[in-house]
Amino acid sequence: MKFKIMNHLLYDGNGEQVPYQASPNRSGQIDGPSLIVIHFTGDNSEQGAISWLCSPQAQVSAHLVVGKDGNVTQLVPFNRVAWHAGQSEWNGRRGCTAFAIGIENVGIGDSWPDEQVEANRAIIAAQLS
Repeated sequence: MKFKIMNHLLYDGNGEQVPYQASPNRSGQIDGPSLIVIHFTGDNSEQGAISWLCSPQAQVSAHLVVGKDGNVTQLVPFNRVAWHAGQSEWNGRRGCTAFAIGIENVGIGDSWPDEQVEANRAIIAAQLS
């Protein structure tokens, strides 16, 4: 599995943009990014996670949602702040959402299917290139 980032959007190995569903839960320009924060959704519904993260009532989002099958949906461009880390600090810097990419993995955190792990690895590799 391979991904590429062009114009702040994620593309698969065939050059096709991954599905994109815009979340309103975002704000200004991201500073960097210099960190990737990996979360799990707390349930096993990919569409439920996408719907929640795209709901104005949620007031949370992430840049990407990764399904258990490795399917990736982008919700926020990589140059915009997604609201995923809340009150947070890393390496002495507060407010991680301002400088971090947020990846939400569908599930309750108990198992990570190979397809989901490989998608995360490929996303991280694309961020580093």
